[in-house]
Amino acid sequence: TGVANEPEIKLLDAIQPYFSPQGHFEDCSFEKLEELADTVYKRYMTNAAAEVALGHKDRPDIYSPAWNSSSTVDDAAPARNFLDAGDQVMVTLCNFMRMTFWYLELCSAVAEGDIGRVFEVIKAGLLRFSFWGAGSTNYGNELLELACNFLYEWSEDLRFTVLENYLVNPSGLIGYWLELDLLQEHFNFWIKVLFNSKSHDFDSHHLSEGVGLNISGISRLRERFPGLFGLKKNGQKHRDVKVIDDINKLGAHFRAEHILVWESGRNQAYQVDNEFSAGHDSSEAGDFENLFGSHHRRRRTCWSCCGRA
Repeated sequence: TGVANEPEIKLLDAIQPYFSPQGHFEDCSFEKLEELADTVYKRYMTNAAAEVALGHKDRPDIYSPAWNSSSTVDDAAPARNFLDAGDQVMVTLCNFMRMTFWYLELCSAVAEGDIGRVFEVIKAGLLRFSFWGAGSTNYGNELLELACNFLYEWSEDLRFTVLENYLVNPSGLIGYWLELDLLQEHFNFWIKVLFNSKSHDFDSHHLSEGVGLNISGISRLRERFPGLFGLKKNGQKHRDVKVIDDINKLGAHFRAEHILVWESGRNQAYQVDNEFSAGHDSSEAGDFENLFGSHHRRRRTCWSCCGRA
């Protein structure tokens, strides 16, 4: 923004004056806010930003001029040496913020019931490659299998049905959508809690027809029942955490250590790997070929058994 505040001013206290009368952004347009958001995204939330921070590229349009301060890492801690233009602190920050941004985008899209945005995160390979790069190959395989089904297996009607039923909103309230399989897990939990084999002797038919189809209402009745008799309801939620102090302390740390400003040659005692790039490298190395090969072999076997080969 080009505005510098005194070090003693807390981060959240400094935000409001920006938009107050005679503030720096008093007449700020939406286009200007969008421009600032684009700068933040390119500088801290992309793979390109992490590569630039490593010193592999020269992009003065992404990072501000480097500070001349020395590294703040303890000299006794093992430090990794980078190119003269590299900044390990910025690399770590970019990798953390990039993945956090994807996670928040996915959570926001789910809560709003926007299946298009959900699959933009998934289909673009973001989570798919990240799972592989982080070593969670089982999740990566599941997402690759989903991609194969959409590309090769499912009909147009089936693809439409899957997308239309991927998210549900039992409450009907705005912002309360959730994944269908997560809702099913909630129902399974309440069935196990309320009607387990130790406390009831229902047969499977009654459990599936009488209990399973009505477990949502039964679970809500259980939560309301103590209040009908004036009994105190047992708390099942954590106390709301006040994060204002944490945000201000984190902001003070970032400002004092110049965390958000690229600094040439800065080292750090630990490293956060770029799991997306690692997963993408696995695909280029041919690690995905076995999965796709087994998928096509399984498909041919299935079609042969069904007389479709």
